[in-house]
Amino acid sequence: MLSTSGGKVVATVDKAVAFHLDASTSGGDVEADGLTITIEYGGQGKSRLAGDVNGGGPLLKLHSSGGDVVVKTH
Repeated sequence: MLSTSGGKVVATVDKAVAFHLDASTSGGDVEADGLTITIEYGGQGKSRLAGDVNGGGPLLKLHSSGGDVVVKTH
């Protein structure tokens, strides 16, 4: 889990990795560009995005209380 109470959370993942994403923010938006995701809850540009990336796998939990949450691929 990566979290902050006063800023942006940014995670960079390989575009082929499989995991379950649970990203949320109390004061911003969640962006997950470049991912193949089956959305279970929320969506891009909303305060929460949860779902399986590339079929699912281990949990990647990201949270910010005062900023955006961004998941990027490389």
